[in-house]
Amino acid sequence: MRARGNPGGRRLSAEILCTVAPGETRIALIEAGSAVEIFIERHASPGVVGNIYLGRVSRMLTGMEAAFVEIGFERAGFLGLRRRRAAEDEEEEPPPPVTVHEGETVTVQVQRASQGGKGAGLTINLTLPGRYLVYAPKQNGIRISRRITDEAERARLADIMDGIADADEGFILRTAAAGAGMVDLESDAAYLRESWSALEERSANAEAPALIFEEPDPIVRVLRDRAHESLRRILIDDAEAFAAAKRYAARFLPMIEPLLDHYTDDEPLFERYGVEEAIDLALSPKVELACGGHLMIETTHALSAIDVNSGRHTGGVNLAETLLETNLEAAVEIARQVRLRNLAGLIVIDFIHMETEEHQARVLAALEGNLAGDPAFGRSTGFSDLGLVEISRRRGREPLAEMLTGDCGRCQGAGRALTPLALAYRIAREAAREARQRPGGAITILARPQVIEALRGEAGAALEALEASLGREVALEADRGYGAEQYDIVLD
Repeated sequence: MRARGNPGGRRLSAEILCTVAPGETRIALIEAGSAVEIFIERHASPGVVGNIYLGRVSRMLTGMEAAFVEIGFERAGFLGLRRRRAAEDEEEEPPPPVTVHEGETVTVQVQRASQGGKGAGLTINLTLPGRYLVYAPKQNGIRISRRITDEAERARLADIMDGIADADEGFILRTAAAGAGMVDLESDAAYLRESWSALEERSANAEAPALIFEEPDPIVRVLRDRAHESLRRILIDDAEAFAAAKRYAARFLPMIEPLLDHYTDDEPLFERYGVEEAIDLALSPKVELACGGHLMIETTHALSAIDVNSGRHTGGVNLAETLLETNLEAAVEIARQVRLRNLAGLIVIDFIHMETEEHQARVLAALEGNLAGDPAFGRSTGFSDLGLVEISRRRGREPLAEMLTGDCGRCQGAGRALTPLALAYRIAREAAREARQRPGGAITILARPQVIEALRGEAGAALEALEASLGREVALEADRGYGAEQYDIVLD
């Protein structure tokens, strides 16, 4: 699947595909026939970004104006105490840092999942997201998403919210609020206030560390945050999850309820729509371009680097046009890849050198136009003197590669392979597919010990479901001679 150009940054026709298996939920957002976002949540370790905890300060980092806070995780979370000024107040001095003390209880929200051996990133600026609004009870004022660019619409929304918001509370109007009426906004605000009251009640009766607000299940979360006016269809392959989505849509998103469809075909949903292949390709550093060029994408702790290469492309009328064509196609694919792979932080792009500023401007416009629909996109720079472009994306969920792969164990960290858990889930899916095609007989799975351990442990629910669907046990055999991603499924 390949992304098509979208230089204007307009909403593309989209689909949401949701596949639920024992132990794991996976969701793909499809735009113009290409997967652009993948969400994977393991039921044994659900996502925590957005959750709110009553925590306890375990250690102060005075020189960094930060603290470590215990919230019940294996590692303490990192809480920055320097408060950021709002963008509209850039001329004003930032407020003084928040003051906390070791041993003090503090209410915090997870902004960034644990990554790279670091604890979760925390904030004391608590927010509750709704469909149209984000409730910020401790941040007075009304703010409007910068993606709503029409000034008349911004003024209309601000007027409505002036009549809804109390003097001591804050609201952020999400991109989805564009075109929303007073009734929609009032209903969303009332629901968020109720949620906040329930949170405060749980906090008053809790002892740190404690979870006091939990984000909804991943399918509801994606519907809330990603559904938009160009959505064409939502396919869900699990009856229970489909019913839950119908209930949520009926209450909060009636306009998408007719789009919900229960997928019941024998062919796995992600295989039918090419998502499995897209995931595999997104784990490779090399991305082939239709023109014959390619991208090389490498991620370090500090940044992600993307290099554009012309490869075999020689189709332009001259060298300058050939390079421009390659860079334009690369700009479209880069916008898709950073979102698909969930790259975050600083991303540096090395386009093929172009001689004219006009060509640079066209490539930059294509890149920014295709990034415009990315909710995590921060900002981009123009071409530097060295010909590099920098973009930023907000950190949140784990990058796809970090969730699914780890060090291969054979090249001192230079190579990556699927983690034993990710491979265990893949084997369970493949075994189910093969068993359906060849019913009857015994099934034996052979893999290295770490993978067999995962099948017996965290991925055990997938194995049990496989056995239940087949009506027979699946034999597991550990063999130390198997490589990191090597396995066999034997059907007798």
